[in-house]
Amino acid sequence: MSTRCPACFHDNLTVTGFSQHLAKSRNPHCQALYCQSHSQIHANDPYYEPDTDGVYGQDDLEFAQADDLEFVWEQISGHDDADDDASDDGLNAEPEWEPPVEAVEEDNGSSMDDPKIQARAQGLRGCVVMPYPDPRAGEQIANQANHHAANVEYGAHFANTEQENLYHPFTCKMDWEVARWAKLHGVSSTAFSDLLAIEGVSECLSLSFKNAKELNALVDHELLSSHPKFKREQIVVAGEAFDVYYHDVIECVRSLYGDPDFAKYLAFAPEWHYSDKDKTVRLFHDMHTGKWWWDTQKKLDQHSPGGTIIPIIISSDKTQVTLFRNKSVYPVYLTIGNIPKEIRCKPSRGAHILLAYLPCTQLEHITNKASCR
Repeated sequence: MSTRCPACFHDNLTVTGFSQHLAKSRNPHCQALYCQSHSQIHANDPYYEPDTDGVYGQDDLEFAQADDLEFVWEQISGHDDADDDASDDGLNAEPEWEPPVEAVEEDNGSSMDDPKIQARAQGLRGCVVMPYPDPRAGEQIANQANHHAANVEYGAHFANTEQENLYHPFTCKMDWEVARWAKLHGVSSTAFSDLLAIEGVSECLSLSFKNAKELNALVDHELLSSHPKFKREQIVVAGEAFDVYYHDVIECVRSLYGDPDFAKYLAFAPEWHYSDKDKTVRLFHDMHTGKWWWDTQKKLDQHSPGGTIIPIIISSDKTQVTLFRNKSVYPVYLTIGNIPKEIRCKPSRGAHILLAYLPCTQLEHITNKASCR
């Protein structure tokens, strides 16, 4: 059954399509109808509160019917469709022109000040939190010797540099800004090298590099990086050699665990969350609120009280096949459960590290199915 929008007279809409049309339309009449319909539907429900964390089926959601929305529109405009039909006799109703949708500002991956994430890290709003009984769980291990050694190592890296140069290893601010632009704006290596190959460009900008290769070498060897380096290992299966490129798991975990962007959101100890003061309804959201973390912490305390659990999450997308050195490979990613899921689920946050590339092969030379597995 088709439905007609009483605001802009757009017809041949399904019930679902009509709801989506009102929600996405830029027409002020459609927007007024959308706001009025939602306010009327939930006006008599004092307990209504939007919920974005649940998983629902189509039958669990209540959508406004077209008849209800048309009734609301009649209340807003003061007339009904009968008057419109009488005044528009012999005319074909056409959709009104709508202004183009404004570009939505993309999520800034470097911004970590998200109130929702902070609320998750400190517990759901209004919930009752029962902490782990042993306060030593997930506690910080104070080791001033190692802390001092790390500072000495960091300072030694810049011991032979000029202290007044704030942009080391780059020669000046212009040198740093050009390198930053090249790395953050997705410029290809060939295009960047061709730009610097123009006579006088490198000299006028006082650049310490003349092409993308020199810039990459400067970044790789002079800048301290917390991300692990790729390793290569060759494995032989039934007489056929395969190259596996991977990162060390411990280095990946250390990189994520020590990332300052995630420091104030990390969960170190298990907790139980309840929706009421009587603790009858249990809430589950992040990993540290689940049963596994609590039970594992108990087992860990039997051998090493005060330890910290770091769950390792490994995932791979079978449908995403990457060409790596002219070979088809499956990318495998790693993250840790201490990071809230609101951060892990957003690729722009950088909470996943590429762990390895698995080579793609049919192993047709192995006839035994058990050996192939």
